[in-house]
Amino acid sequence: MKRKLFLAVLFAFTATVLFAQAEFGGSVTSLESEKTAELFTNEIDDAFNVSPGFGGLANKLIYAGVANPHKLTGSGANNLFTFGYYTPEGKLPLSVYFDISGIAWSTIDRGSKTLKEWSDKQHSRLIKETKTSHNWIPLFMNLKTNTQILLGLGNEKAIGIKLAFNSNSSNIGPGNFEKIVVKDYLDPNNNSTESKKNIPSIPISPTLSNIDSIIASGTITTEFGLGIPFAFAAGNMEHVVEPYIGSEISRRNASYSKKTSSDNIKFKVTDISATTVFGARYDVEMPAKREDDKWSFGGSFFVNVKTATKRASYEDKDKALKYAYDIKPGAGFTLTGKAARLFNFNSPEKTVLFKIKPTAELSFELDASSIGSKTTSSSTKPASVSTTTTVKGKGRLNTTYGLDISVPTGLRILPANWKVGFLLGATPRASFELRASGSVDKHGEHTTTTGSGPSLAEYKQTTHTVGGIRYINIRFSEQHMLGITIPFESGAHLDVSVNGANLWMFESLKIQAVIPLASKK
Repeated sequence: MKRKLFLAVLFAFTATVLFAQAEFGGSVTSLESEKTAELFTNEIDDAFNVSPGFGGLANKLIYAGVANPHKLTGSGANNLFTFGYYTPEGKLPLSVYFDISGIAWSTIDRGSKTLKEWSDKQHSRLIKETKTSHNWIPLFMNLKTNTQILLGLGNEKAIGIKLAFNSNSSNIGPGNFEKIVVKDYLDPNNNSTESKKNIPSIPISPTLSNIDSIIASGTITTEFGLGIPFAFAAGNMEHVVEPYIGSEISRRNASYSKKTSSDNIKFKVTDISATTVFGARYDVEMPAKREDDKWSFGGSFFVNVKTATKRASYEDKDKALKYAYDIKPGAGFTLTGKAARLFNFNSPEKTVLFKIKPTAELSFELDASSIGSKTTSSSTKPASVSTTTTVKGKGRLNTTYGLDISVPTGLRILPANWKVGFLLGATPRASFELRASGSVDKHGEHTTTTGSGPSLAEYKQTTHTVGGIRYINIRFSEQHMLGITIPFESGAHLDVSVNGANLWMFESLKIQAVIPLASKK
């Protein structure tokens, strides 16, 4: 009777990330694949990567782990949690993967406190009262998650969906979100209400020329990505197509106000920039004339659109200032193409397996961003004289040509009578990059002034300049990996990776186990 195995992937003893986690919109990689330059694969790769052969693994699989990259002993919180499940049963094979990493809770005290000053130790009379509370504060300082669902459709077809979400908050301090209410019972003229949101104070006296330099203390960056991979076979060729869309949004918003008996100060800044990326990648693999060898070709095309906007305003009893800045959508794109040939060499008894995959990749990138319009205006109380300056058409244009040549090699040594095998990998690489940058200014500057006197309009000379620097960057690198594999009965195996400065100082230890937990005869 066909034996069914329930497989669990367990991870332990780590001083870095336990395994190669799914990158933003990326894929799940086994330790065996990681240590052999991605030339050897096992059950983990088959169950959690889309391919025409998805669903061919006959056994259920659980993929799970936790990690703490800071200390070998616990420091209170794990940095990484992963879970995956694969089943070939039911109408269609299915795998689900999820990870969450980089969790950092906001440690800012969200409570309030009240400081009271009395006339004497007997608290005969309350003189002054100061209440400090907090405005809205981000709950998570850092958060990164990846979710993937793959579904086998039969007839050598599979489809999936990949979702990724990253959030990062930097320089978020408790003093930047305070609300302070002061009540002076001896002199009500000293009463004040101060409110801070992502800014501790206004560091300078705002003017038309410097209001744009007053910025928020912290930045909140959010990324998301959506990919829909589809794999199919046609003849002896295997294809994978993956449309993708993603966005990165950075926000540096802040506000500050302070109301006293003599003044009412109000400041607000909204500063948002965004980059949206959409496109697709395509890979095809076909057999070569030599047995077990393969040709592979691929490419990708992605368009990125950048926008930004900033608004700042300041008002007190004497003046009101406004500032506006916009970047109109600036589009760029990235085009890549690659080709590779996989060579397989095996010993007569296949106890030593060697693979080498020379790869060449060409790339072209165009990054164009337009400053659009920059407008500043001010008005002075009570004369209501305003000045508006608009600058249009400035921007930058960067082009990059790249050539990357690499030779990944992988070696797996496991003689029949050995209890321990070895996993070795190396990737020598040569990269060549030519980059050129230039600037464009087509429309010049326009200034208008209106107020109690006649209106004034001033136009500076229109210019159109293109120029910049060009440079060539050449890099050579070599990455090598070493791992150990220990086979057990019933198909179980243990893969181990050790990194360190020398034999006596270990920097990280990774253990990945595929273990049969139950079986039926």
